[in-house]
Amino acid sequence: MYYCIFCKNLHSFRYTAEEVVFKSGFHYYDSKLYHAGLCQQLQPYCKNEQPATA
Repeated sequence: MYYCIFCKNLHSFRYTAEEVVFKSGFHYYDSKLYHAGLCQQLQPYCKNEQPATA
């Protein structure tokens, strides 16, 4: 299980390319410590972003 810092919910590991689970990031949820991560709901927001240019 990991806590998504984007949608603020607990998720089971699905081991998909869309999920990002941090090895060094943790979050307390209901007095339990979980890995922090980002679920696939973040993907629509990331696809529209353009790379930064100088």
